[in-house]
Amino acid sequence: MKEAITIPNNWHRVKVEDISLRIHYGYTASSVQKNTGTKLLRITDIQNYKVDWDGVPFCEISAHNIEKYLLKENDIVFARTGATVGKSFLIQGNIPKSVFASYLIRIQLSKLINPQYLFYYFQSADYWKQIGMKSMGIGQPSVNASSLSKISLLLCSRNEQNQIVEIIEGLLDELDSANDSLEKAANLLSTYEHVILNHAFEGKLTKKWRQENLDETSASSWKIVNLSSVVKNFDEKRIPLSQSERIRRPGIYPYYGATQIIDLIDGYIFDGEYLLIGEDGANLISKTKQLAFIVNGKFWVNNHAHVLQTKDILSLKYLQYYFNTLDLKEYISGTAQPKLNQSNLNRIPVPLCELEEQNQIIEEIDSRFSIVDDLKKSILKSQKKSIILKQTILSKAFSGKLTAQENIEENEFDLLKDIEKEKRAFLKVEKEAVKLRPKAIRVMEEKKSILQVLESAIEPMSAKEVWLQSKHKEDIESFYSELREIQNKIIEIKKDTESLLSLRHEN
Repeated sequence: MKEAITIPNNWHRVKVEDISLRIHYGYTASSVQKNTGTKLLRITDIQNYKVDWDGVPFCEISAHNIEKYLLKENDIVFARTGATVGKSFLIQGNIPKSVFASYLIRIQLSKLINPQYLFYYFQSADYWKQIGMKSMGIGQPSVNASSLSKISLLLCSRNEQNQIVEIIEGLLDELDSANDSLEKAANLLSTYEHVILNHAFEGKLTKKWRQENLDETSASSWKIVNLSSVVKNFDEKRIPLSQSERIRRPGIYPYYGATQIIDLIDGYIFDGEYLLIGEDGANLISKTKQLAFIVNGKFWVNNHAHVLQTKDILSLKYLQYYFNTLDLKEYISGTAQPKLNQSNLNRIPVPLCELEEQNQIIEEIDSRFSIVDDLKKSILKSQKKSIILKQTILSKAFSGKLTAQENIEENEFDLLKDIEKEKRAFLKVEKEAVKLRPKAIRVMEEKKSILQVLESAIEPMSAKEVWLQSKHKEDIESFYSELREIQNKIIEIKKDTESLLSLRHEN
């Protein structure tokens, strides 16, 4: 049974539109590196609730448009589409002269609302639940200005808003500090893993073992060989598939080891135990994932990976561990698309010792990595608890459970009335500003239907361009509604993933 939400005294449920002066989309323009004097804030510039303003590009924008889209302190902008849909950013402090791009939505709040109160609410589970219900689209989820304006929340007096923000900041500062410590610990463990592997292939992990288990001759038997001398030729084991053959079975992508069901049109099937090494891609340089991993059993692989088997003198797992210590920069070619070709792969040096010592090295690595994995799991568990704790803090904050409930003289209904007065005054100033613009500009800014936009077009336009130039720019739902009504009057042409629209001319 769902628990009823109790609204504290002097709190009231409001919508975002009730406490905002304006909610609108950003400016449509391409970014440029040339310094035009005006930066263009995009979705991709906002990472982890932060913006590196030095990295934000510029844009060309006319003088009469700057004021409408100019970012000001206490504005809140939202990503309205893509992977970060719904994420927000609060503009604070002195920022460069900047406007915001069309894939962002801006909220200009009433001066009677603490902007940090709303910004913290936009990080709460209650907000994300509402965004989830109101998101539109499947392949490309999105939120429009209309749905954002209908998001509801509980509002208290300005004084209590300030208290809540102060408490949240104190608690989250402590939580952030703890998270920083966890992150540092995780980084130290990753560094320790690299040290373990480096020591392993320098013979340091098994120095004592050699002294106790090998004679003097065997103990000094380490040597460096080229990879080509210790791996088998696997060509005769390939089972090629013809271009016309379409077999569906589990396939393994190089680099990641992710299993999927895919069409096997071009590639090879292997059966047995092999080492897969990525052949191309940025991962060769960045090494964000394993370079090499072992696959056992039947699998498919395309021509983006090297597939190796070792001779009897070399353990496959030993080679896997060794490859994941390598810096391959001197063995790869290409910058835009790094590639490790067969000849460069063959000449990679491999430190070789007796097979018995290789197995001991594997055992030493496995033992240490087992401890590291347990510690990583513990850190991950603490990080997950931190996320839950943050949501608990925000949930209590926006339900009145962080502050003492006292009789407050300020009436929230009076606050909302004052906001309404402020909004009317704001819109009046905006209207007067439009009247002062040159007539040619005002005509250009008049709202057009989809048909009117297409009538003035010289050639077919993308659906996105039509939408942005139409009167539906701030409401994608009404755009699609009109589009359905006039579908017999327009021609739609598919070009790659884009839809081009034009008017149907009658004979």
